[in-house]
Amino acid sequence: MIQTFVPFDLVFDEGLSDLGKYKVLILPDTECLSDEQFVLIHRFVDQVVTGQAGIAGSASRKHVGRGRVAYLPMVEFDGPLLPSRPNFAIISEFWKMPRNAKQLIDLMRWAAEGRIPLSIEEPDGLVANYTAQISRRRMFVHLVNYNSAKIPKLQDIRVRVSLPGATKALS
Repeated sequence: MIQTFVPFDLVFDEGLSDLGKYKVLILPDTECLSDEQFVLIHRFVDQVVTGQAGIAGSASRKHVGRGRVAYLPMVEFDGPLLPSRPNFAIISEFWKMPRNAKQLIDLMRWAAEGRIPLSIEEPDGLVANYTAQISRRRMFVHLVNYNSAKIPKLQDIRVRVSLPGATKALS
């Protein structure tokens, strides 16, 4: 998601009570939920689709209540995976997009109804992270050039950030 400029947060149990600030909730490989987790997620989407619910199927989209549910059976790594071993490093050969990244991002954008607050016209190797501190009325976009060996200096990067409501940017 970082490579395709889709802002995200990791939501742990304590964050499930405040899902209203999100447009999309991704439940990767979720097979079991506690009753409390289910109730909190159910408030966010009127129905929960979990891990085994569509494993044999293909990617799908569906309107549920006031929300949308998208399902992708798996994220496909582009190339062979190294065998798991203790303390193995995640080196640059793993820093690449999944084979079905476009399908994953299309499903996320559809589920968010196109309301993703960050858009960047990027050169290859640029990644971005977007963070909003709503209570302090601040937003940050952090850009990193992972292709600096080939392109040491990036120029003219177009960044668009959607501000909430009638908020105006400070210059």
